[in-house]
Amino acid sequence: MFRTTTPNIEQLKSDFISEVLKDEKYSISKFDVINETDGKNDNYNAIIDVTYDYDNVEYHRQYELFYKKYKEWVFADSSDYNEDTWEVKPTTAPSASDYTENCKSQLLKTIKYDKFEPVDSKTTVDLEAKTATFVYSVESKTDIRKISGEINFYYEFNDEKGEWVYKKFSYADSYNKKYDLMKTWTGSSKPYLSEKDTDEEVTFKFETTKCEGKSDKGEGSIQGVLTYNDEKHDLTGTISDTSNNSVTLVLYDKDEKIKFVMYIKSDGSTLADVDLNYNPNELIYFADQKTKYNDIEMSLN
Repeated sequence: MFRTTTPNIEQLKSDFISEVLKDEKYSISKFDVINETDGKNDNYNAIIDVTYDYDNVEYHRQYELFYKKYKEWVFADSSDYNEDTWEVKPTTAPSASDYTENCKSQLLKTIKYDKFEPVDSKTTVDLEAKTATFVYSVESKTDIRKISGEINFYYEFNDEKGEWVYKKFSYADSYNKKYDLMKTWTGSSKPYLSEKDTDEEVTFKFETTKCEGKSDKGEGSIQGVLTYNDEKHDLTGTISDTSNNSVTLVLYDKDEKIKFVMYIKSDGSTLADVDLNYNPNELIYFADQKTKYNDIEMSLN
């Protein structure tokens, strides 16, 4: 009795690699034909159950392969099959060293770390839960601020992408920012509403004389002396850590007639606003008012 031949399993596997995966770098660990047609009418379909590995990831999937018979059986097409059974899982724990640049990119670009190194002994990976935590030891030193400690970066394995993807980061208990605000700054500016031909620049100098509270943490109180036009004024005010990259000082003289605000970045560069005729009830800057100096570029002495 005549029996119609069908593609053998070696042809199915070879065609699957070249036509479906389109990459010989995949390593197939399991390849089973779980259903097939008899090849009559020069058509043949096979449903395969396959497990393959690529780049430390294991894929378990099912596909339907379609063939046409000419002189020989020729691969025609494929389709995904029974996708509810598909599984993807990592087979090897990721190394923090491979994710250093990706971790750096999640942080503020304005903070430049002099040290950013993985602490491999603190890396934790759960392949079943598909989670990983990388720990980095960091240091940063500028004229105003010193940072040291560790940052945790959390990753999850993404089945669709077949790769580990960043989720979030957190500062470890060891992460510490320490400010040194006992400094002197100088900058010059014309009044905010300046008449260019007649107004002259005024040079402002601010010298910190005392810091209290948690000033090293970017919080607390501050005292200093503001000097301009041969005048000196004692100021007091507050320190606030307004972001991961700057602190803000807001100070007044004893009569609250002078208001001095400085926005200090971690590298010491500073913008300051000065109001020499401060009125807390004022809502509008009037055109004849020339006692305000805004966005003064201050530099460390």
